[in-house]
Amino acid sequence: MPDIKEQLEFYFSDANMSKNRFIIDKMEENNGWLPVEILLTFNKLKSMECTPSHIRNAVLLSNLLELNPEGTCIRRIIPFQRINSDDRTIYIEPLPCNVTHEDLHEYFKPLKVAFAAVPKQESGKVRGYGFIEFNDPDTMEQGISLWKENRDNEGHKLHIWSQRNKEYKELLHLMKEIKKCDRNNKHESKLGWSQPKGTICQVLDITPNIVYSDLKQFIQKYGQVAFLDYFNGRPFAFVRFKNVQEMLNATDKINKLEEKPFRKLAKLHPLEEYQYRKNVTPREKRDEPQSLKSISKEENEHLVFESEDEMAFEQVEGTLKRKPASYNKVSKFMKKEK
Repeated sequence: MPDIKEQLEFYFSDANMSKNRFIIDKMEENNGWLPVEILLTFNKLKSMECTPSHIRNAVLLSNLLELNPEGTCIRRIIPFQRINSDDRTIYIEPLPCNVTHEDLHEYFKPLKVAFAAVPKQESGKVRGYGFIEFNDPDTMEQGISLWKENRDNEGHKLHIWSQRNKEYKELLHLMKEIKKCDRNNKHESKLGWSQPKGTICQVLDITPNIVYSDLKQFIQKYGQVAFLDYFNGRPFAFVRFKNVQEMLNATDKINKLEEKPFRKLAKLHPLEEYQYRKNVTPREKRDEPQSLKSISKEENEHLVFESEDEMAFEQVEGTLKRKPASYNKVSKFMKKEK
């Protein structure tokens, strides 16, 4: 019974209700009450094999919840008021794919976590980061200390969400400005891509714990990055440099380093770059190239072509008269990496 009471109080807590739109909507439909029959559909209570009588008895033991006279609905004794919890929430990245919100609750259990979440993609795969909300900022600071004291957590960066959220909003604003600039640049030449060609590289075999901001910062030290296509936890990334010279400088310097957070920075072959721009990066402005010059042999171990013969093709009136045998191979490669 105590477990059921604790779970019910969590459902109606400030931390959960501020993020659980479903409960808010159902309470609005029922004049501020949540029907017991809806609670019985929640997975956690189902796993406890709850019955209506179990829930009613648990509510009678609570100082936070109350039943309606019929015993069919529950609500908070003190009405819910939405509050900003960013200043007592921490954000952790990256997280292993098998970590759950229960694991985070258990780790910070001595500090009484108000809410923990490990967001998932539509496929059910975790996104590689998590949130932990505490009851107050002081407890959050204790949580930060607890996390940093454990050496096993090295490589899993922890941030105060109010600060991280500010950075995110600034980045979102920047992306909107970039998009606006793209729209304003539609008058640019339609002969080829609007962005300089020969500026995209693939980052190979990335260290598992590296995060977006750290990866971009590392590459930026050796060449000016215009765009980085990377998701935390992915073993590869694509980076577009400001111009060809920046790309050449970065690849030359980075690949000579003995210690780096990935194995190699590999320049894309022109056909690979064409397929990448076409299939992988819809956010980047691109126009269908009206001409593709014959591709010469490249000093590039990254090429997915098997021989020079397969790379040879002829151009007739802006189209490929004969696609190389490996042309489809490149397309499949890029779609697979998408």
